[in-house]
Amino acid sequence: MEKDAGELSLIENYCKGYRKEMRLHLLRDHYEQFHKVIDNLTAGRKGNYAIVFSSCNHEEGASTVSLNFSAALTIDLSKKVLLIDGNIRNPALHDNFGINNEKGFVELIEGGIKINEAIRDIKDPRISFIPAGRNIKDPSVLFQSDKFLDVLNELKKRFDFIIFDSSPVISYTETAILSGKVDGLIMVLEAEHKLHSVIIFTQCQDYFNLRATFMISY
Repeated sequence: MEKDAGELSLIENYCKGYRKEMRLHLLRDHYEQFHKVIDNLTAGRKGNYAIVFSSCNHEEGASTVSLNFSAALTIDLSKKVLLIDGNIRNPALHDNFGINNEKGFVELIEGGIKINEAIRDIKDPRISFIPAGRNIKDPSVLFQSDKFLDVLNELKKRFDFIIFDSSPVISYTETAILSGKVDGLIMVLEAEHKLHSVIIFTQCQDYFNLRATFMISY
């Protein structure tokens, strides 16, 4: 799809960040593939959607793809999108937006703040963002709680798409729990490590609500 210069400039700003070393990549060339995934996810279904992005291992690009997927949704579909950093152990998205991580998803689920307080301003009305919040020892307890489901249901009333960035599926249990509470999991596999990642993932994919896989190459 064609995008005007203003739209491209806006999305490029998402990927600049305020710290060069934390900058996430812009995947403009993959937007058509993103929309094929969106079409498959929404085919024959009505309502709002919550999707988790994860990978098998660290630094395979799940944060990058979740960010770009969110941006692609707003550019071509005019949807209200909420991006949540659910990678409590190793959050990265707040750095990309140049905001602090003091209060966010953890505090929201624990009841310390309300939804409107958790949502942070990233200077664009088309994407809303909730940072991870403080690090806790076992993030899986957040996704197992009744409070999480209450918050998720309320967020679905406000947004067309809720996108979670999450921790690697092999290393931690919370992504498996989260994927079972939402509408699906999209796995991101780095092309350089494709065979290794696929072998590992096929051994445990029955435990996940897998909806799509996405190959990324830098």
